[in-house]
Amino acid sequence: MKKRLGLTLFLTFALSLFSVFGHADKGLSNVEMALQANATADSSIQVSREQALKDVLREADELEVEIRSDQEAEEYLDYAARMSGIKAHQMHAATLGSDLIMVRKLHLNNPRILREELLHTQQQKKGISISSASVTNAEIEVRIVMLQNRYKWGITEAEAQEMIEDVRLIEKRGGY
Repeated sequence: MKKRLGLTLFLTFALSLFSVFGHADKGLSNVEMALQANATADSSIQVSREQALKDVLREADELEVEIRSDQEAEEYLDYAARMSGIKAHQMHAATLGSDLIMVRKLHLNNPRILREELLHTQQQKKGISISSASVTNAEIEVRIVMLQNRYKWGITEAEAQEMIEDVRLIEKRGGY
């Protein structure tokens, strides 16, 4: 229980770092915050993809977050993609509440995707409201936190650039 509480507090703390340390207060755009987070990531701790996967799976277990990649998960993700107006293969994973992640089998061993969804479960624990503005903010917040921790969480350069582009696209569209 102490481990779970500590991990929950760490992830909640990590999710709020960018606003506490002034990214939001500096009047930076979301793209500027993403670029700054990427540029200032601590590269002294470099974790392999294999270790990053083990770490995120262990953390999910400690937080009692179930990761499902069975037929039900595939069907749910297909449905969620249809409801979102995107192609099924573009919906890699989804968070349902604060304790369930649905992920396609193809992405089950991807620490970047699992990390993003695990962070979303912690946002939901904090009580994120379901509105397009809050979902947009949650998506940007998670990407910035992942960029800040990219070396520790085994995020590749290509994935970091993809997250920066995601933030650019979200900002350009004005929503997620």
